[in-house]
Amino acid sequence: MNPLISFIGKSIGKSLIAVSGGRAVATFATAAALAIPMLGAPTSASAADLWTLYEQAVENDPTFARQRYLYQAEQQKIVQARAQMRPNVSLTGSYGRQHQRVWTNAETGGGKSHFASGSIGLSARQNLYDRSLRTGVAIAKDQVRLASLDLTASRQDLALAIAQRYFAALRAMDNLNVAKREVAAVGRQLDLARERLDVGLGTRTDLTEAESRFKLAQVSEIESRNEIDDALRALQELTGSSPAELAPLSDDAPMNPPTPTDLQTWLEIARENSLAIRQSRQQAAITRQDIERQRDGRYPSVDLVFNENLSDTSGGLGGFGSERESRSLAIQFSVPLYQGGAVSSRIEEAEFRYRAALKNVDALIRLTERSVRDAFLDVTSTIERVDALRQAVEASQATVDAKKEGFDAGVNTNIDVLDAQRDLFRAQRDYLGARYDYVLTSLNLDQAAGLLDDDDVARINGWLE
Repeated sequence: MNPLISFIGKSIGKSLIAVSGGRAVATFATAAALAIPMLGAPTSASAADLWTLYEQAVENDPTFARQRYLYQAEQQKIVQARAQMRPNVSLTGSYGRQHQRVWTNAETGGGKSHFASGSIGLSARQNLYDRSLRTGVAIAKDQVRLASLDLTASRQDLALAIAQRYFAALRAMDNLNVAKREVAAVGRQLDLARERLDVGLGTRTDLTEAESRFKLAQVSEIESRNEIDDALRALQELTGSSPAELAPLSDDAPMNPPTPTDLQTWLEIARENSLAIRQSRQQAAITRQDIERQRDGRYPSVDLVFNENLSDTSGGLGGFGSERESRSLAIQFSVPLYQGGAVSSRIEEAEFRYRAALKNVDALIRLTERSVRDAFLDVTSTIERVDALRQAVEASQATVDAKKEGFDAGVNTNIDVLDAQRDLFRAQRDYLGARYDYVLTSLNLDQAAGLLDDDDVARINGWLE
């Protein structure tokens, strides 16, 4: 167990006993001392952890499900592009009755006739050469690769989102626990202020200030309860269900510097692995392929075409029906000669779009480097902040003890003690919150560098009790 958190609990219990002069509040103080080491969310054997909620989010989050379906839809583009290179076979047919009437005829002198007629045809086409079709397959593959990157990025976003909401809930639960203890501590100071005023040792100002601080502490407790409810609802948006309890962050969770420890290495990793950069490069690859597709419009296409037709007419004005059958096998070609300059215009358009895509890659590289640099510095500074706040809690507790001793001796006022307690509880909130900030900044760094995956979620989950 973290010595500082244990110290926080014991110190609050000790302070409450001292302030009350050893009265009945000692029982509450002892309970508070035992409870403070678990300032995070209360846990039980059935408490949900980060990994469990992440798995639920993967299955139930609508945004991620939408991206998964979009990826599956993009995969069909390869099938469709290849289908253009395979035989295209169709069967056609018709059947009907005809009415024929002739007024003048050298042989029959005219007349009318009713008869049935039908036909059936089979046609097949196989492309032999068309550069644009092969380019279309290459573009479809690039589009699927881009969709795969989009899906990976969506999963990274989901992992970060579930962690942010999980630790936001733990932070809110910590704030509630601290708020409860602050209400109890300020309440005892309020009781003492009343007692001292009754015997002529206190002032009305001390009592009024204690009453005001007590109301503010109660408001803080109410706000913390609302924050918990909002945080759990935020989790429910991703997972589809609201957990009753959450596993808290372990007291001995590691607060280690990033590995590797130098910023330049992280920047190099990000240039190769950042999903934002990889997505932009893939989009540039698609636009480059589109240049080739537009150039393919200048090349001929060759197809092998087969047709077979059978028609049957049961009669006619002469009284005789007929059956006809025909087959053909031919090689057809088409050579584009001139299209009013449209092909050249489309090629230039594609080239400009490709240049724009390359500039977008450059912009994202710079943006990613800034994000990685900020995330790296956030991790290192948060580690220092956690250590500083740990010392601040210890110093604040010492101040509270000193102020209470001075209060008993008549040197300090009740307001002095209340101020010291306020600073102590604020330091406790900041310290506990900084530990969550470290976890989230570590994940932010991994995501900025393109390294965030399920293993990172499992690693963070291992830091929970």
